[in-house]
Amino acid sequence: MNRVLALGIACCSLASPALADEPPETTLAPEVRAGIKGRFGSSSGIDGAELAGLSYGLGAWLSPTRLYSLGLAWERGGLGSEHTGPSDNSLRVERSSDTLWLGGRAYPLRSDHLGLFVALRLGATWQHLDASGTRAGDGFGPGAVFSCSASDGPGFALGGGVGLTLDIDRQLAFVTEVEGSAHRLTSEVLDGCAPGAGSVTAVGAHLGFAYRFDLGAAL
Repeated sequence: MNRVLALGIACCSLASPALADEPPETTLAPEVRAGIKGRFGSSSGIDGAELAGLSYGLGAWLSPTRLYSLGLAWERGGLGSEHTGPSDNSLRVERSSDTLWLGGRAYPLRSDHLGLFVALRLGATWQHLDASGTRAGDGFGPGAVFSCSASDGPGFALGGGVGLTLDIDRQLAFVTEVEGSAHRLTSEVLDGCAPGAGSVTAVGAHLGFAYRFDLGAAL
């Protein structure tokens, strides 16, 4: 009897690490990420442009199973800058945006530690600008220097991407994604400051980390 009991305890102790290594099935995962984003062209009417900037964001993803997840995320993205040539009337505009996303991820390929996902999201975007430059004075006087800031929105946003998740351990995962997005924004002058960005089509690449809380263990 004692020998059978000891054998049972030994079997349980050997099985426990394997069970502990199994990935959780139902999770809630806060996520942080950062990357770079670039846009195609400018519809603001300003000639010179630098059309890339850094981006970063926070999100949370609910996964009822490991094959799909639903999430809410906020992203701050740099949209580069635009500038005119040197003259009595000159202008430089630095652009950025805030987007609130509601989206989903589906995993057509999934193993215990690696997943390939496709993502689709809908959102609302607020654009921001900081402008500076000179305005020609009356007569022969020097131009007046000015600076201003303005915001506008929300505008409709649609995005999607393809990404990978790689489990570092049972709860922490590395996440990378390549994405595209479209943002319907105005190109009208904002608050008398400078023209808005107009509709934006952008592509980006991001790296991040997600920490998964096992909801199944709590039930």
